[in-house]
Amino acid sequence: MLFLDLNHWIELARADAGRGTLVYERLLATLRQAVAADAVTIVLTSGLYREIIKIKDPKQRQSLTNLIAELSGPRYLPGLTDIFLTELSTALDVVTGTTGTQYQQFDLIGTSALHALGMVGGLRIIDSDGVDRTAEHLANTPGFAARLADANAQAEWMLLAGPSDADVPRLRADGYAPEGPEQAVRDNAAFETGWSKLIDPYRKSRSIRDLVIARHLTLELLDMLENERALRRLTVEDVATPVTARNLVMSMPSNATMVSMLAEYHHNPQKTWTEHDIYDIHTLAAAVPYCDIVLTDAAARDTLTRRHVHEWLNTEMPRRAEDLSDSLDQLLHGAA
Repeated sequence: MLFLDLNHWIELARADAGRGTLVYERLLATLRQAVAADAVTIVLTSGLYREIIKIKDPKQRQSLTNLIAELSGPRYLPGLTDIFLTELSTALDVVTGTTGTQYQQFDLIGTSALHALGMVGGLRIIDSDGVDRTAEHLANTPGFAARLADANAQAEWMLLAGPSDADVPRLRADGYAPEGPEQAVRDNAAFETGWSKLIDPYRKSRSIRDLVIARHLTLELLDMLENERALRRLTVEDVATPVTARNLVMSMPSNATMVSMLAEYHHNPQKTWTEHDIYDIHTLAAAVPYCDIVLTDAAARDTLTRRHVHEWLNTEMPRRAEDLSDSLDQLLHGAA
């Protein structure tokens, strides 16, 4: 699996429109070859989805969506909440030898943006009594499967491309308010700025990563952990001492990736936190553990490689777009 950050998708869309650099023209051609040969699956994350839909220009969103639909499907990784739940349950199974919540298995890759947002995507046919008639129509109505597939593809295109400017007033009348999620990201960046100042007295006496782990357990995992602890009849000491907490969090790939990025960023007390940092952290916490190759921006890559996250997760992180083209060329030649 391959993940591409937004900046690379933008450059690829420019190349597709005939306005790109030679580097991205080559990468676009190589990606098309790799996808046609079924040699690579390109996935999106909930973070990338949110970055795309907040782009103000509808034409840019549409051009990005057209290219993503061609190369990716689109296909999505699960949202972080689902990933965290699954990782925590699995880790506790292994670490404590107990059994807790038996979550229903779900696919790592979904074909709907709703998959990345913790929901089930896909159009269904529901009759006036609330009965799902989709399977019945698929079995008995000629041509229905193709029509449903087309409708689903159009729905997913609209979810990613977002509304046109002309549609916004009507949607706002029905409650459409994209500023809410965008403000939440700004609030997260402000929170990180404040937290950086809060830990200043402890920078010399405490491990930054351990402080981040303690915070992560409280903010991201506490409710999940308490539920699991009760089901498994574990004591607090079984899961929440400094050592057990550190080992538990760092044994869970997405959780460990998020903690590692936060710790590396917070090592610099002068860092200016931005919305882009928040999107990167949430996106890469899903992508780096579960993709084979991740092409992100230089700052995020440097943050992850300084912590050697890519090494212990065995994830290839090319430095440049041309390096990804080289890797895909090797993959294609090896598969030929």
